[in-house]
Amino acid sequence: MRGTFVESNLWASLAAHIFERLYEELQRRGKAENGNCNIDGLYQQFSAYKQAVAEQKRLTELVRALAAKRAQVSERKRKADQSVKARLAALAPWLQQQLGSLATKELTRQERARP
Repeated sequence: MRGTFVESNLWASLAAHIFERLYEELQRRGKAENGNCNIDGLYQQFSAYKQAVAEQKRLTELVRALAAKRAQVSERKRKADQSVKARLAALAPWLQQQLGSLATKELTRQERARP
């Protein structure tokens, strides 16, 4: 656990050093460009970029999850269609037999009298 703490401190120190150097460089460039030092504007742009990247990642994950859900639903529908087709195929011979026997069956007097 101590190693993780030391590594975290090293990374935090490195990040702080990078941002300090970046700030110094932005100030230097601002002075070199006739005092046009818009560090706050650049920071706002950077923050907006980070938010956009996070939103893109969230949306990408959402699209991936929806695609997976759609695939599951499509597979269930395919299996249900296949099941219905199999049931109809199994029912067809029986139905043909029943219709065939009805067609050849001789009707009784009562059955003929029925409207």
